[in-house]
Amino acid sequence: MSLCDKRFTATQYALLTSLMAVTRVVVGAPTGFLAKTCGWESYFIISALAAIPGLLFLLRYDRWKAPSA
Repeated sequence: MSLCDKRFTATQYALLTSLMAVTRVVVGAPTGFLAKTCGWESYFIISALAAIPGLLFLLRYDRWKAPSA
């Protein structure tokens, strides 16, 4: 919600959440093919490596950390 403009909150929130849902559908089918082609072990390693940049990107945002006293 912090990404949304207060005047258009409902519209922007609906668009952002639907965009997030589209990626689940578009990426879902090729991952099954990749798992079948590479094997489950290789697929797991590829998935874990693909997730690392996103997890490192989270370090940039530290809003959920407790304020230091």
